[in-house]
Amino acid sequence: MTEISLSDHDKNTDNESNRKNDDIGIVIPCKVEDFGKFLTGLISKPQTIKGELEGVFEIEDKEISNVFHLIDQRIKEQNEGSLAHFEIKVVYDDGTSISHKTISDFESYYPTAPAKPEEIVISFNYIIKFQNRTVPEKQEIEIVFNAEPNKSDGRNKWYAGGLIEWRINHTERTWAADMNGLLKNHAALCINTNSGFWKCLRRYYEEIIHYFSTVVFMTVLISWLFSTFEFLETTPSYIQLSKFYTVSLVVLGLLYIFLGTIIRIITIHLVVKKESYICLIDKDNEYKKNQKNKSVRRLMMYFISFGVAILAGVISSYIYNLGWARGL
Repeated sequence: MTEISLSDHDKNTDNESNRKNDDIGIVIPCKVEDFGKFLTGLISKPQTIKGELEGVFEIEDKEISNVFHLIDQRIKEQNEGSLAHFEIKVVYDDGTSISHKTISDFESYYPTAPAKPEEIVISFNYIIKFQNRTVPEKQEIEIVFNAEPNKSDGRNKWYAGGLIEWRINHTERTWAADMNGLLKNHAALCINTNSGFWKCLRRYYEEIIHYFSTVVFMTVLISWLFSTFEFLETTPSYIQLSKFYTVSLVVLGLLYIFLGTIIRIITIHLVVKKESYICLIDKDNEYKKNQKNKSVRRLMMYFISFGVAILAGVISSYIYNLGWARGL
């Protein structure tokens, strides 16, 4: 170890006897001959590994604390490492953010503003002495829990539900690969196993109801075609034909408008989704409970719309097959 001491001496002779010298000691974790390499390692540009996992998750403050212990224990078990800097940044939906420098500060903080957390960024800066290196080197790890769809500015890809990202700035590939695997496995444990279904449903729920309504309308139209052929075999009069075609045109037109209205209502007013949640205090859990109830109601209304579309098709087929519609 090399110790560098810096001293501040007050040169004012009048107050020199009443003041104490302030000595600041900085301990550099390397030999004197390796000090240049140590500084070079701190300022050199490291290599980077990035990873991400998309899906629905629900995390609480204890799970955020577990991330710290998971990484810190792994590093201290394998290498001579010391934590130089640590930060947990909580971003809220009102645009504010709070940074915590220790786990205890994070766990004890209780916000009073009516805002919910939508993103948590956990940052680590370690000084690690690897076995095959002569001097310790700086390694950086950052994990992001993002509960707001499409909020990630550095990502062009569309995503839904939630996103867990991590980045490792490193100087040792083997160590970085091990940390990347650790973070990937932990992120997979945080993601709900059925989030793939919700991911698909959220992305395509508009297209699904659109295609389903198209199938219903085409089925009714084909049924009307066969019904028309059957009616023509009875050699109806011109008046009967006129009444039949008029009623059929009105019924099919109303069915088309009705199915289009269902699609538009779902597209604009009924967002089918399952959200990710970051719950740090009681009101966050209350918000999660209310939003889950809304999600269930939206999902029920979505599936009810399929039944309504089928019912509308059945009623349409029934109307143009009535005797009065054929002038009988």
